Amino acid sequence: MGPVVEPASEAFDRYWNSDWTVPIEDVVTPVPTPAEAKQQQEHLDAFAADTSHYPPGFYDDPKQIDSELIKLGEALLWGTARLLVDAVPEKGGKPQTRAELDKTGVTLARIAKESSDEILIQSAYLVLLDGGFEAFSAMTSRGVTLKLATNSMASNNHLTAFVGYAKQRRRLLETGAELYEMRPDAKSERALFTAAQLEAHETLFGLHAKTSVFDRKITFVGSFNVDPRSVNLNTEMGTTGRERNPGQRGCRQHRKRHRRGQQLAGRFEGRWKIRMDHGGKRCHHRRNGRRAHDLGRAASRSKGTSNRARRRPALNVGTLLNS
Repeated sequence: MGPVVEPASEAFDRYWNSDWTVPIEDVVTPVPTPAEAKQQQEHLDAFAADTSHYPPGFYDDPKQIDSELIKLGEALLWGTARLLVDAVPEKGGKPQTRAELDKTGVTLARIAKESSDEILIQSAYLVLLDGGFEAFSAMTSRGVTLKLATNSMASNNHLTAFVGYAKQRRRLLETGAELYEMRPDAKSERALFTAAQLEAHETLFGLHAKTSVFDRKITFVGSFNVDPRSVNLNTEMGTTGRERNPGQRGCRQHRKRHRRGQQLAGRFEGRWKIRMDHGGKRCHHRRNGRRAHDLGRAASRSKGTSNRARRRPALNVGTLLNS
């Protein structure tokens, strides 16, 4: 909401109207006939209208829409927002530097470098490039608390991405960062659905959000993962936000909500915390202060996972870590 909407709309127009955008007929064959397209549209409309596909209450009409909107306005925390969007690459193969193209990643790296107290990062995929470990070590060595949250193997939808992260897990811990992995049976996520829905779909949950909080003052929400694809290949965007008056009571409530919503601080209900043993040879999950899974022996599992998850064959993560 607010003035940042206009530049966000302009960014989309800039990409859609660039030379890189081509008609769908040039990349899709065969092109659906008008009758086939209409049939697919009707199928999607029917799916969207079926309330069984959504959490309870999703389609409930608010009883008092005017009063609900007033309450929403009172609950919102207003501040200044800035749009981050990667530059549209020049056509024709002209060499361009990362600073010219990766506006989102470069800006986030600068904000992190300037942070002095605490950095919370939530990234669906977490794979560092050269220099990343040194940057993280520099942060923690100057007293910055660094907490990282990503997917576990059980919640990750791309095993190849997890392999890249798993090989770096020990080095991430050695930087002094705290490391958390998403549980596929997180109670906070299961609470959004009925027992019948969970049973019918054998639901497993995964992390897709990309958010960060710097010094509890600046927040980022966008598409940027901390991984090579976001840095070198994808065109990313997002917004940074800063509250107008961090000293107000609302800011404290915002921090509490942000922590609880992201589960990036304190005791994470929906995540395992990753620790190394005293010899530094193996990583393991911690739950409620106790060792839950030895990541050097087998894949992480959870008592509450679905039958489908329990039927999955165990994967020797030690092989991934040591390769």
